[in-house]
Amino acid sequence: MNKFKNKDKRKYNKLKKYWKLLLKNSYGLSTVKYKQNRMFDFKFLFSEDIMNILLSFDEELKESWNIYQEILFAINDRNYNKFLE
Repeated sequence: MNKFKNKDKRKYNKLKKYWKLLLKNSYGLSTVKYKQNRMFDFKFLFSEDIMNILLSFDEELKESWNIYQEILFAINDRNYNKFLE
């Protein structure tokens, strides 16, 4: 997140505001309920859309988030073998 602090202030502010969304399980992202977002030029977006926009900022962030989601799925399914992979 700090790599955007001095380079691109808009991306930095979006990541700073929606950092909790990155910690959510991907099943917990809404695709039904949308709201107008000030940070995205007052567009109506689902939380899943916001997540896709945030992940498009940086490839390393996207890869890390995918690994994090795999760990969450393994824990939720109580699948020890998948967790060790």
